[in-house]
Amino acid sequence: MDRTQKVITYFQLLEQEKRALYLFNSSSELLKDKQFAPGYAHILILQEDGSVSAFGSNEYGQCDVSGWTDVIKVAAGDYYSVALKRDGTVLATGDNRHGQCNVGSWENIVDIFAEKGLTVGVKADGSVLFSGSDPTVSDNDGKQSPRTEEVEITPVNEFFYKKEKSYNGDWVYITGYLGNRTEIRIPPIIDGCPVSKISCRAFAESPKLTKIVLPETLKEIASEAFLDCTGLKMILIPDSVWEIGRRAFFGCKELTEITLPRNLRYLYSEAFCSCPKLKNIMIPMSIRSQIDSGSLGEALDCYQAINMILI
Repeated sequence: MDRTQKVITYFQLLEQEKRALYLFNSSSELLKDKQFAPGYAHILILQEDGSVSAFGSNEYGQCDVSGWTDVIKVAAGDYYSVALKRDGTVLATGDNRHGQCNVGSWENIVDIFAEKGLTVGVKADGSVLFSGSDPTVSDNDGKQSPRTEEVEITPVNEFFYKKEKSYNGDWVYITGYLGNRTEIRIPPIIDGCPVSKISCRAFAESPKLTKIVLPETLKEIASEAFLDCTGLKMILIPDSVWEIGRRAFFGCKELTEITLPRNLRYLYSEAFCSCPKLKNIMIPMSIRSQIDSGSLGEALDCYQAINMILI
């Protein structure tokens, strides 16, 4: 069975809700090695000669890959396609509304990831580049630019985590913290995979924590993730986050200000309740139509007393 046939069989089984069974058989090595990548409405197949084939919707030009050569890995996000070449450079085509295709200057890349509107490149020295739904990304070259905070990245061995499979490779979920630091900066890459989620109660009842910087690869903050972090004064949430779960920051009594991420889609009840010092909430203009006043009212305590500041 050649690669194209394997991919067709994979999607036939996916439609029949047999994806998990097939992933552990003949197509699993193609997913793991990024020889094919399912996007939102298209798929990429890396051929043995280093060329790439694309099938599906081409609404944003995400299937315009006929000229790609010498490719060793492929990844696909929502309406865009990414490829890693043998020389360590990266190609991208398709929807670029969030800058997710601004990868032309990347060099010495050894691995790539694509998820929704965020592209991640891992360099040979272990450093990470981002392009897309990320507040640190330049609009022109996709390179990382410095942030104002000065918290050093916390060592990986201080976290509990697990890997989860997705269409576009493995992603890491933070499930707990065993250190005793007052300031934490979660690394964007753990065990070779991007950190995409803070799991339920991962940091709950950690009164010593005063400041947390979340990675730009993060997509979701689960329910009660920071429940009763009574000493937490500052948390930096990247624009890549699209979901904040129920009671995620419930009982963070020292929290005075929060900025909602620009790509937020889901804000669940009591997310910021019992935060008596929370006075300001920064709301990006881009999410006003997505997060209505009712959702904010359920998420916040003393709704009328909090300043809603559009940014």
